[in-house]
Amino acid sequence: MTKSTRTPSSGRSLRAAFRRLIRARDGAGAVEFAIVMPLLLVGYIGAYEISVAWSFTSKVGRSAATIADVVAQAKEVSPTYLDEMPSIASNLLAPYNANNYTLKITGIQIDDNGNATIAWSRNEAKGVPYVKGTTVELPSEMTKVKSFIVRTELTMPYKVLVAIPGATAETIKSINLHRTSYSRARLDSTITCTTCG
Repeated sequence: MTKSTRTPSSGRSLRAAFRRLIRARDGAGAVEFAIVMPLLLVGYIGAYEISVAWSFTSKVGRSAATIADVVAQAKEVSPTYLDEMPSIASNLLAPYNANNYTLKITGIQIDDNGNATIAWSRNEAKGVPYVKGTTVELPSEMTKVKSFIVRTELTMPYKVLVAIPGATAETIKSINLHRTSYSRARLDSTITCTTCG
């Protein structure tokens, strides 16, 4: 006859130890911190990224609108005058870096029949992006007959700080933000540029 080594008190002590383990809170804070901290970090970095991108986007829109407004206040422009417009964009975009952008400034003449055609154009590379006389589609609120419209198209690359899940390496590096702005000529029914293309 074999004797059992287990005593009634050893079963109770095992159950008591298990209960103490369940009730124990030592290290619970560390476990909760390990679970919550990555979520807080992602939330913080995401909020920062969104706020910076929002600020940059509004600056791009403001730059496009300001350039269109400045050019629309002239009676006559020249290539030299238009080539100074990128400096306005650089100043308005500060403190963000204004490199690798594209800027197109276009004069659009609307005739007596409401037909809009390119009168002249200039880009940041001192080139002619659009052929003179080409027909243009304008927003309905800009198609007043016998008027002149200045259109600016500004595209700026925005460098993303945080990797986007599922995005390719090219997408993560930068996103192109594009804004187009229209402004009606202030002083006359046309803005001439005799030496522009």
